[in-house]
Amino acid sequence: MKVAQILYFSILSLALVSVGCGKDSSFSLLDDQDTFQQSDSTVNSKVDILWVIDNSGSMETSQNNVISNLNSFIQDFSSKNLDFKMAVTTTDAYRVQYTGNSNCSKFRDGIRNSSCNTVNGRPYSGIPVMDSLTANLQSVFLINASLTDSNANIYGSGDERAFQSMKAALDENLNSGFLRTDSFLSVIIVSDEEDFSQNGSSLNENYNNPGLHTVQSYVNYLDNLTSSTPTNRRYNVNAMAIFDETCRASLNSTFTGRKIGLRYASLVDSVNTAHPSSETQGLKTSLCGNFAQDLNLIASNILTLANRFSLNRLPIPETIAVIVNGVSVPHKDSNPSNDGGWIYEASTNSILFIGNGYIPPSGASIRVTYDPVGYGV
Repeated sequence: MKVAQILYFSILSLALVSVGCGKDSSFSLLDDQDTFQQSDSTVNSKVDILWVIDNSGSMETSQNNVISNLNSFIQDFSSKNLDFKMAVTTTDAYRVQYTGNSNCSKFRDGIRNSSCNTVNGRPYSGIPVMDSLTANLQSVFLINASLTDSNANIYGSGDERAFQSMKAALDENLNSGFLRTDSFLSVIIVSDEEDFSQNGSSLNENYNNPGLHTVQSYVNYLDNLTSSTPTNRRYNVNAMAIFDETCRASLNSTFTGRKIGLRYASLVDSVNTAHPSSETQGLKTSLCGNFAQDLNLIASNILTLANRFSLNRLPIPETIAVIVNGVSVPHKDSNPSNDGGWIYEASTNSILFIGNGYIPPSGASIRVTYDPVGYGV
């Protein structure tokens, strides 16, 4: 009898060891789950959005198109409980380096003249940083983003340097508090000209200029600013610009000399290498395209980027199930409706929701169940 008991407990102990070690075993680990509350501090739903808008005279029509389609961009931000900040700078904010006038790089809240000073008698919001609590958000954005005034011939510089201006605005002490350490950053560049950020103070549109700043230098800058790595970036960059000859020719019918935004494309693509999921990548959209549709796509990617639910353990991907408010959510790739769902992002060990209709609303309860890859992992 004692021999039988010893044999029984030996077999049982061996089985338990096999489960714990996970080696050469057919035993299954118990499943695990993570539970989130959409308004919980464990969910990062903060995003800081910087618009870098070309304020040269030729941009008036494109600026108006962006402004009139703002609702396509902003409509879901508040309903999804997204904690956002939004500000506008211009492609000539870099002039602070040569004028010493901080108004050049201070976020815009109205039209400024060639000396970077506010123009009397023109609309002025007094709200350089907008958020979900800003009253009359669209009206404020309209004022902040309306950067040309054809009646008074008040235009920004024709020497457009979007990258250099982005950095000048983000580094400006008068704009401190805009970029938060625990938020995602999304940059949206709108320009009908190429970027020629460089060391000199005079216009130089030469790709072979030895003083031309490399695109990689701005990727490095944004990585450092946001505590990102080349494999996990806490930001994306979007560009609404000229990306093909047809669009360039069309816009050149009114103002000549425009160039295709090769450097804009390079910056967007370089940053996107750290975003394996296309749904969080920055977008390249055409100034000749559908502004409402393109702004909606950019907004959707920002919403997905900011709503990332990190898992506590490494899952076996095919065992993941996602339930929101008690209702099972389909994986994006197996959803018969083909309009979104959830995906697993291995690089960050997190669940992302794709498509505005699937991003959990404020107050939602999110439960993710799965089999972990190993005991204690």
